[in-house]
Amino acid sequence: MPDAVDVRSAARRSIHLRTVEDIAAELDRIAAAEARGTLTTTGHWTPGENLDHVVKFMEMSMDGFPERAPWWVRAIGTVLKPFLFARLHDANALKPGTIDNRGRADFIEPTPGATSADAIDRGRRMIERLRSGERFEQRSPLFGTVTHEQWCLVHASHCNLHWSFLQLGHDA
Repeated sequence: MPDAVDVRSAARRSIHLRTVEDIAAELDRIAAAEARGTLTTTGHWTPGENLDHVVKFMEMSMDGFPERAPWWVRAIGTVLKPFLFARLHDANALKPGTIDNRGRADFIEPTPGATSADAIDRGRRMIERLRSGERFEQRSPLFGTVTHEQWCLVHASHCNLHWSFLQLGHDA
């Protein structure tokens, strides 16, 4: 079933997250918009599904992924990893509509009907775990070994992409 929204041309906010603390601050802004009742989306996921997907990916990079990509995809990922990771310093490195996980990595897809409140709470718990010294240390199902610092860049870039679809409303 095609998406009702063409994410390649949907209106998006410009955000430039670079660090875990940037992610935490943006999560607080999103939570404030949720509390005001002004959090909306221009993407094809609800705000809760958007947040769930991003937080789920962060949780898995700390706690482990349920599966790996096929060997040939991992082989390509290993070769492309240095080039792709070098691009992550650009806040707009990930482009909407270029990756479709459905049917290939369903475990990373958002939980249908996920609520913003639940995903925000999980995101805040993830930030607290990081602040208390835990690290992103799991092997990527696509790229293999990834350092904590590289994971932080991946997550900042991933948040830049997905959270740019979240509209915070007035007083944002």
